[in-house]
Amino acid sequence: MELKSSRQGGVSHVVRRAVSLPVPLLLLAAAAVMAFLPACMTPRKGFIGETRLWEHKIRSGEVAVDTVLRQAAYGREELEREALRLGAQFPAGHAGVFTATSINGLYGNLQRQMQRDSLLQAAVRAGRDSRAVASLLESAGHYDRLLRPNPRLRRMVNRGNQAYGIPRGFLDKTHRYLLSPRVRQYAKEHLAEDFPHSASRGALVCYAFDREGDRANEAGYDMVNWFSGLFGNSVGTFNPEVRRPREQALLQKHVRPLDILLVKSPTHITDKFIPGFFGHAAIYTGTREELEAAGWWSLPEVVPFRGVSAAGGAYAEALRSGVRLSTPEDFTDGDFFLVLRVTGLSPAEKAATTGRIFRYITQKYDFNFDIQSPDRLYCTELIFLAFEMIRWRSHHLWNRETISPDELVWTALENGRIEPVVLIGPETEVLSPSPERIREFMGQ
Repeated sequence: MELKSSRQGGVSHVVRRAVSLPVPLLLLAAAAVMAFLPACMTPRKGFIGETRLWEHKIRSGEVAVDTVLRQAAYGREELEREALRLGAQFPAGHAGVFTATSINGLYGNLQRQMQRDSLLQAAVRAGRDSRAVASLLESAGHYDRLLRPNPRLRRMVNRGNQAYGIPRGFLDKTHRYLLSPRVRQYAKEHLAEDFPHSASRGALVCYAFDREGDRANEAGYDMVNWFSGLFGNSVGTFNPEVRRPREQALLQKHVRPLDILLVKSPTHITDKFIPGFFGHAAIYTGTREELEAAGWWSLPEVVPFRGVSAAGGAYAEALRSGVRLSTPEDFTDGDFFLVLRVTGLSPAEKAATTGRIFRYITQKYDFNFDIQSPDRLYCTELIFLAFEMIRWRSHHLWNRETISPDELVWTALENGRIEPVVLIGPETEVLSPSPERIREFMGQ
C-alpha cells in the first residue's frame, strides 16, 4: 500500500510540474514531438492507403506505369489551375465567399488526382519504381505548395469530404510524407541528384506549430457543431409528425425533377429558431421513371441509390440525421410550400446538377451552418452546392458564411433564371405567384 501511494505521489508530482510549465514551453514540447511524426512514413507505405486491386492490375500489365505517370502529371496541372484560381479569389488572410463552382471544382480535381496517386502508390508497391516515387513526391509537393499556405483552404481540405472520397487530415498525411526522412533517404539513393533529399528540422517544427494551430481551430469548430447538434437534436425530438395528403397530392402534381422546395412547419419547435418565414429547403430529384426518362438513372452518382429511388425516395433533403432521399409522405411534413424552378439549364447542366445532389446523399448534417466547408451539409447548403450556376444570397454570422431558406427566396425574386412555380398553403394554391404575392404570403 505504501509503495502504491508513493507511485501515485510521484505521478501527481510530475503532473503538477507539467501543468506549471509555461504554455509556450508546452507548445514547443508538442511541436518537438510532432516534428518526428513523419519518420513513420515510407516510400512503400505512402500516403494513400490500400491499393491491392491496382497493384494486381499493374503487375499483370493491365495498367502501364508510363500511362499512370502521364495521367498524374496532367492531373497536377489541372489541380494547380483550380487551386490557384480559388486561392486568388481570397488570398491568405482575406475574407470572402468562395463560389460553389470553385469549391466543387477544387474537390473534383482533388478527387481525380488522389485516384491517380493511388495508381502511383500501387506502382511503388508492385515494383518500387523510382519514377513512381518521384511522381508521388511531386504530388505531395503540389498539395503542399498550392493548398497548405492558405489556412482557409488547408483547413477546409483537411476536414475531408466524404462525397469526393477525401479523408480527414489528408493534407497532413501528404505533408508528413513529403518531409519523411525515410522517403528522403530513398530519394537520395534512387532519384536524380538535383532532387531535394532533405527536409530541415525547422520545416518540421513549423509544420508542427501550424498543425497545433489548426487543431485548436478545429476543436472550436467541432465544439460549436457538437453543442449546436445537441440543442437541435434535443429540441427536434419534440417535433410532431404531420401528414398532409392534400399538400402531398398538390406537390406531386406540380413538381418536376430539380425543383427547389421551401417548407414552413409551424408545429415544429425547431422551426421557431430559424430566422425568417421558411424553415427548411429540399430538392425534388424525381421518381425512377422520371430519372430514367431524363437519362440520369445510369449516372455514377445515382446508381448506388437506385434502390432508394425505386422505393419512392424522391426528395433530397438534409435533416439532422444527415442528407437523405425522402418519400413524398415523409417530406410533406409542413403547412406551407413554395416551389422554385431554375430555368434555362442545358441537358448537360441538369445531369451535372443531379450528379452533385446524389453525390452528397448520406453526408452528415452541418450544425455549424457553414456553406464554405462541405464536409457536412445543412438544407440550404445542399442547394448552394448543387445549383452552382446561381449566386445565392448569403450572410456572415458567427465567423461562418450561411444561407437561410428565406435567402433562397430573395435570390429567386431577384434572379430571372429562377421561376416561382406554385405557392401552397392549407387553403392556398397559387400558380406562378408574383413577387408581391410571395412577399405578402411571407408577411414582408
